[in-house]
Amino acid sequence: MGVQSGSQRILDFYRRPTPIARVERAAADLAKFSKYHINPAYDIICDNPIETRQDVVDTLELIYRLARPFTLICLRCA
Repeated sequence: MGVQSGSQRILDFYRRPTPIARVERAAADLAKFSKYHINPAYDIICDNPIETRQDVVDTLELIYRLARPFTLICLRCA
Protein backbone atom coordinates (compact mmCIF):
# COMPACT_ATOMS: atom_id res chain seq x y z
CA MET A 1 0.00 0.00 0.00
CA GLY A 2 1.42 3.38 -0.95
CA VAL A 3 1.54 5.39 2.26
CA GLN A 4 4.25 7.72 0.86
CA SER A 5 4.51 10.03 3.89
CA GLY A 6 3.09 10.80 7.30
CA SER A 7 3.29 14.52 6.60
CA GLN A 8 0.14 16.16 5.27
CA ARG A 9 2.30 18.83 3.65
CA ILE A 10 4.16 16.22 1.60
CA LEU A 11 0.95 14.36 0.74
CA ASP A 12 -0.54 17.63 -0.51
CA PHE A 13 2.59 18.35 -2.56
CA TYR A 14 2.31 14.98 -4.34
CA ARG A 15 -1.50 15.31 -4.59
CA ARG A 16 -2.16 12.16 -2.56
CA PRO A 17 -5.86 12.38 -1.65
CA THR A 18 -5.96 9.72 1.08
CA PRO A 19 -6.04 11.26 4.58
CA ILE A 20 -3.55 9.95 7.14
CA ALA A 21 -6.39 8.80 9.40
CA ARG A 22 -7.70 6.56 6.60
CA VAL A 23 -4.23 5.03 6.16
CA GLU A 24 -4.18 4.19 9.87
CA ARG A 25 -7.66 2.61 9.70
CA ALA A 26 -6.68 0.57 6.64
CA ALA A 27 -3.50 -0.62 8.41
CA ALA A 28 -5.57 -1.75 11.39
CA ASP A 29 -7.88 -3.71 9.07
CA LEU A 30 -4.98 -5.27 7.16
CA ALA A 31 -3.23 -6.28 10.40
CA LYS A 32 -6.13 -8.61 11.14
CA PHE A 33 -4.94 -10.86 8.32
CA SER A 34 -1.56 -11.43 9.99
CA LYS A 35 -3.06 -14.46 11.71
CA TYR A 36 -2.99 -16.00 8.21
CA HIS A 37 0.68 -15.02 7.82
CA ILE A 38 -0.22 -12.32 5.32
CA ASN A 39 1.54 -9.15 6.42
CA PRO A 40 0.82 -5.91 4.56
CA ALA A 41 3.62 -3.92 2.94
CA TYR A 42 3.72 -0.13 3.11
CA ASP A 43 5.65 2.10 0.70
CA ILE A 44 7.29 5.19 2.18
CA ILE A 45 9.22 7.82 0.21
CA CYS A 46 12.71 8.23 1.75
CA ASP A 47 15.46 10.79 1.14
CA ASN A 48 12.97 13.27 -0.24
CA PRO A 49 14.85 16.54 -0.91
CA ILE A 50 11.78 18.71 -0.22
CA GLU A 51 11.07 17.21 3.21
CA THR A 52 11.79 19.21 6.31
CA ARG A 53 12.89 17.65 9.58
CA GLN A 54 9.28 17.91 10.81
CA ASP A 55 8.03 16.04 7.72
CA VAL A 56 10.39 13.18 8.54
CA VAL A 57 9.28 13.21 12.19
CA ASP A 58 5.62 13.09 11.08
CA THR A 59 6.34 10.07 8.89
CA LEU A 60 8.22 8.26 11.65
CA GLU A 61 5.37 8.94 14.07
CA LEU A 62 2.88 7.52 11.57
CA ILE A 63 4.99 4.39 11.12
CA TYR A 64 5.09 4.01 14.90
CA ARG A 65 1.27 4.22 15.08
CA LEU A 66 0.58 1.69 12.29
CA ALA A 67 -0.81 -1.64 13.41
CA ARG A 68 1.72 -4.44 13.36
CA PRO A 69 3.00 -6.64 11.82
CA PHE A 70 3.94 -5.09 8.48
CA THR A 71 6.75 -4.82 5.97
CA LEU A 72 8.13 -1.36 5.29
CA ILE A 73 9.46 -0.52 1.83
CA CYS A 74 11.45 2.68 1.52
CA LEU A 75 11.39 4.13 -1.98
CA ARG A 76 14.25 6.51 -2.60
CA CYS A 77 13.30 9.82 -4.15
CA ALA A 78 15.39 10.41 -7.28
